[in-house]
Amino acid sequence: MVRLLLRMMLVLVALAAGAVGAFLWLRPKPPALPDTPALVTRVREVARLETLEVSLYKKVEFSPEPASGHLC
Repeated sequence: MVRLLLRMMLVLVALAAGAVGAFLWLRPKPPALPDTPALVTRVREVARLETLEVSLYKKVEFSPEPASGHLC
């Protein structure tokens, strides 16, 4: 009877150790942080996208067409 109890305890301890080991091995890893220069470059790119850059290429004037003498 004592040997049966010892075997059951050994099996339970082995199962518990296996469950803890599987949990520690299979748990999700935290995402790795990018290095600082790459992060600064990305922040600069986003800041540049947020600013509006306008350049004038050619000045165009819009004036109404001359009115014709007759109406349709």
